[in-house]
Amino acid sequence: RDQLQWPGGLDYPSTYVKDMVRDAVKDARFNKEPEILPNCVRVFYGEGHHVDIATFRTYQEGDEIIKEIASDTGWKASDPRRITVWFHDTIVSLNAGTPGAGSQLRRLVRMLKRFAKSRGDDWDMPNGLKLTMLAVECHTPHDRDDEAFRSLLQSMSTRLMTDLTVLDLSDPGEAKVQLTKTSWDSNMMLLRDKTAEALGQLEVLDLRSCTSGDAAVAWDWVFQSDGFIQAFEKDAANAVEVFEKAVLAEAGLASTDSAMRIGTAGVANKEHRFYGDT
Repeated sequence: RDQLQWPGGLDYPSTYVKDMVRDAVKDARFNKEPEILPNCVRVFYGEGHHVDIATFRTYQEGDEIIKEIASDTGWKASDPRRITVWFHDTIVSLNAGTPGAGSQLRRLVRMLKRFAKSRGDDWDMPNGLKLTMLAVECHTPHDRDDEAFRSLLQSMSTRLMTDLTVLDLSDPGEAKVQLTKTSWDSNMMLLRDKTAEALGQLEVLDLRSCTSGDAAVAWDWVFQSDGFIQAFEKDAANAVEVFEKAVLAEAGLASTDSAMRIGTAGVANKEHRFYGDT
């Protein structure tokens, strides 16, 4: 905080600090100039993605370190790690209650963000934080991720029909901070409408005549992809394989066969040593 003050000790306004950050990250190579948003400065890249840069100040008050974010309404108390820790703890808690439920939630959040971004600039959807909060609120574990994601969309659709506000579930206070600006944010209304539209496309899955090809077409409409579900399942299978090999290695049971595949058969793996190890 003492580095963000005028001579004499008067604090820089939060909006002034965001102007400083915006000016610092300007680059003539950007096709679109960085944009100041309520809680960050957004940098756009030609490939279509962006990076949000939030600015925090810290100071000590007694024994407590205070962290505040530069917002459009002033400096607001905010811990930049709070949401990350909360989400991690949520995953761990769900996995403890139902094995795999938390890990599935993490995958569903990625799928929901993919759906929200699937139409590029044509859809002005809520940001990833709001989508994460909705996913945590509406998630019900299922054996299969496609069933779980459809169930998530159904729960979200029902919820958004009556309430378009999103609360910060990581807020430790009883009265959670509202992340949406109003009760009728335009991007939340769009999410409600497009979620219902996606569910309409997926109704084909309930038909007795539905083939795997019909299902693939429906899911590809949802994600605007060419074989998204198949690719997703392949990635998930690869992740499971890597995890299983890591468990073997940590237990000291991993071996390598003649094709250099890691498993339980073959030559036992030896501990690796690197330069500098003692």
